Amino acid sequence: MSYGSERAAIGTLLATFTGAPVLWPGSQLEPPQPTSPPALPAAFVNVEVEYSGAELADFAGGSRIDGEVVLEVWSERRAGDDRVRDLVDSLVALFKAGDGSGVQFLAPRPGGASVSDVWYGRGLRVPFVRWEA
Repeated sequence: MSYGSERAAIGTLLATFTGAPVLWPGSQLEPPQPTSPPALPAAFVNVEVEYSGAELADFAGGSRIDGEVVLEVWSERRAGDDRVRDLVDSLVALFKAGDGSGVQFLAPRPGGASVSDVWYGRGLRVPFVRWEA
């Protein structure tokens, strides 16, 4: 059983997202620097994959792997909630249409707002299941 399959499928799907840079743990990318008006407020997406279970699914050795894609969508506070919600909506649509490579994405669950000194964000959790033969 390899967890790399899910990460590869999720990475391929997120590579098509052009709304903001996507930052993975341990990647070389850094969050963008805040901008000044009239420039479009900077935004970025943090992504992590969490696993909730893996179990034998049949007597032939097949297994079921359950987990969630955990996304944090951030934009500068001056952009307001609309920019963050637009990015979250784009990600929801991407995952709803993104089943493939043996990974099935379930109903995305947007989360509440978070605020820091410069950034404003919302979470998004996307459960998934993968059947491995």
